[in-house]
Amino acid sequence: MSCPARLPLWLRLAGPVLTLLGAGGAVAASAHLTALAVVPVVLAAAGVIVMSVALLRARS
Repeated sequence: MSCPARLPLWLRLAGPVLTLLGAGGAVAASAHLTALAVVPVVLAAAGVIVMSVALLRARS
């Protein structure tokens, strides 16, 4: 059995991005949207952006 080829960058980033969008949608659908509920979503978005930039710089 051969080893699978390494996944493309866009496919590796799709998981965290879709997870983030799902969490954001769940928070937005909440009846009581508070600042405390928004903070983790914003921090997760910032983390995804920082990780994406780091991965892109590492590849170049």
